[in-house]
Amino acid sequence: MNELQNNLKIKYHKVILLVLLTITALPIFNTNVFNYSIIVMSLVSIFVLIFKSEIKINYYIIWSLAVAFVIMLSIFWSIDKNLAIGQNKQHAMIMVMYIYMMLLIQTKKDIYTVLKLFVISRIVMLLYILVLLDFDTLGLMRIGAKNLGEEWNSNAIGMNLALATFSIVVLLRNVMSKKVKILYYLILVLFFIFTLLTGSRKALFVLVFSIFSFIIMLSRKKIIINLMLFTIMSIGLYYVIVNNPFLYDVIGKRIEGLTASFTNSGRIDESTQERKYMIERGLYFFKNEPLLGYGINNYKYLLGQIAGDFRYSHNNYIELLVGIGIFGTFMYYSIFYYIIRTVFKIFNELTVFALVTAITILIIDYGLVSYNSHYINFFICVSFAAAYFSGKSKSNEISI
Repeated sequence: MNELQNNLKIKYHKVILLVLLTITALPIFNTNVFNYSIIVMSLVSIFVLIFKSEIKINYYIIWSLAVAFVIMLSIFWSIDKNLAIGQNKQHAMIMVMYIYMMLLIQTKKDIYTVLKLFVISRIVMLLYILVLLDFDTLGLMRIGAKNLGEEWNSNAIGMNLALATFSIVVLLRNVMSKKVKILYYLILVLFFIFTLLTGSRKALFVLVFSIFSFIIMLSRKKIIINLMLFTIMSIGLYYVIVNNPFLYDVIGKRIEGLTASFTNSGRIDESTQERKYMIERGLYFFKNEPLLGYGINNYKYLLGQIAGDFRYSHNNYIELLVGIGIFGTFMYYSIFYYIIRTVFKIFNELTVFALVTAITILIIDYGLVSYNSHYINFFICVSFAAAYFSGKSKSNEISI
């Protein structure tokens, strides 16, 4: 009887978590009704865990609550309180959902389980995109707002698919069944193709950097060979993208524009120029209020006052420095210090995953506001769990 109850309990939490991950993957569910439903489902499930006396407090939970507290306090000194309050609602939903997920992860096996649930939720997202998509627009424009609807962001789609592809690479190392492997590879190829078609440079970077870094770090005896293969494949991929008319208009010219900003040769694309300007303005704002900032989500208000453009900064470091100051920013990034410090104490597949994930997020935060992103918070939570449970035991026993 107890065994049956345990199985039902596990199935309940798996279903709830899959539903939550799927809801947050689809912009059509980004409404107050569904946002409040996420909070309610997460809180109810947390209370179920508390009732069963199965909760364990760790640094991730303390960090989540502390960051949420600082973000909430920033309402009191924010310039535009409505912007700060709106962002607090979004962050509260993220905090509750991923504290719930953290409480569910109690073993190394659970880490692989949540990665599988993430992949499944992104399969649902891709299937939904395929239903909406006008296939005549492929190669003519990026998959995103213009051919799916204004609520669909090309970078968000690409990042989700790229991180799901990385998750499949991690999962594949522990799959024994040939049929399951073939299925994973087919999904991986599909995710890879549609990541390119979103035209997202950040997503392409995540796709290449995370996968190859993971493979190279795990095969230390063949590191030189793998680095050479990585370099050759990267050059080959770049050549295909910039010389293939189907891909060039979607992502090739965007890569050339970004490259031009670093080499000072060629034409820098408008998007890169705008982001550089936003960073410069953000640093100016930060210098005037370095300690506490202007209130969370208030960068867009400040930019709007001087440029008439009410947009966020497209840079997580700038967004947090301007919003909650240097103190809040250091508190937010302390979780990455914890992860990186922990993974150097022991080397295995999970610690490599945690390290690669943390470094990838730290890099892409230069061009992405991620503190309020569901998919980034998912990977912060999972990478912390991977580092935490690897540090708990030297056993690397895995069961899928």
